Amino acid sequence: MVLSHNTLGHKVEMEEMISIAHAAGLLAAVELYLKRDHAAQRREREAMLRRVADRLRGAPTLFTEFIPNLDPSHAPRLSVQWDEARLGLPLQQMITRLREGEPAIVAADMTRFRPPWKGLGIFANQLRRGEEILVADRVKQILTGKA
Repeated sequence: MVLSHNTLGHKVEMEEMISIAHAAGLLAAVELYLKRDHAAQRREREAMLRRVADRLRGAPTLFTEFIPNLDPSHAPRLSVQWDEARLGLPLQQMITRLREGEPAIVAADMTRFRPPWKGLGIFANQLRRGEEILVADRVKQILTGKA
């Protein structure tokens, strides 16, 4: 990187300072990424989704399954499916009720993904430890009519 000099001495321009700060931040992020235990992180994310599936067990007409993730993150995903007609609860209504609840929960409509999949998508990489319990409980409350 070349720094500008002015006639008053060695003064760094503001844009150059920002560029240096960005480069330092990027370097720190890469170093953190390389030090991370990715296998352990994946195991923890899969465990989170297993806890969701376990807590949902027993909800009417419910079916859960891990689904393939072909995006670059390869983070595990869980599909939550139910008999929408029998429960009178379409997928979009579930998504809306989750989003409008307190706290707001954002889940995915897996039918809009490529390749499309069935059901509500829960992505562990979007959750902090412990939040999976909140998500599972809210989904179960909505499915059982107790929300």
